[in-house]
Amino acid sequence: MKTICGKLCICVMLIFSVMLLAVAAGCAGESIVYTQVNVENVVYSLNNEDGTASAVGYHSKEAVIPAELMIRSDVKANDKTYKVTSVGRRVFAEFDFSSMLYTTSLILGDNLEIIHEGAFKYSTAIKEIAFSGPVLPVLAEDAFDEAVYESATLIVPEEVEIPFPWSKFKNVKRFAVVNP
Repeated sequence: MKTICGKLCICVMLIFSVMLLAVAAGCAGESIVYTQVNVENVVYSLNNEDGTASAVGYHSKEAVIPAELMIRSDVKANDKTYKVTSVGRRVFAEFDFSSMLYTTSLILGDNLEIIHEGAFKYSTAIKEIAFSGPVLPVLAEDAFDEAVYESATLIVPEEVEIPFPWSKFKNVKRFAVVNP
């Protein structure tokens, strides 16, 4: 019985060693590429295939998100620049309600194409949302709390069209874009 258990144990160890060597050989010479990056406490998920990034969270030692929250136009990681094209579902709604009470200003990057459902759902203290790109991103109807559409000011360039649900904002301030 001892010899069978001993031989079985040796076989299992041998198989495991071969598998470990195969994995190590497959990874040899390859560098590990990060799939997420934290820039100014906003966590972005990177898509190495198409060079885009998505805001997927917030990580800070402080429990409270700051008064001004910026979703960048692009982020740099691994010697590459990624265009930030989306804000994920419920990204900033996952915090407890009190942490979002302090966010009064939201700056959206020019490359944003979509803001998903509930992204800023509990950010009821937002007083202004600034965007300077040529086209407002697609906005899920419930991306913001309904109170934000009533109380916040949407700040956009003069020539930018304001489609639904962006048109739900009662206060819109426009500015002229000066081209160099």
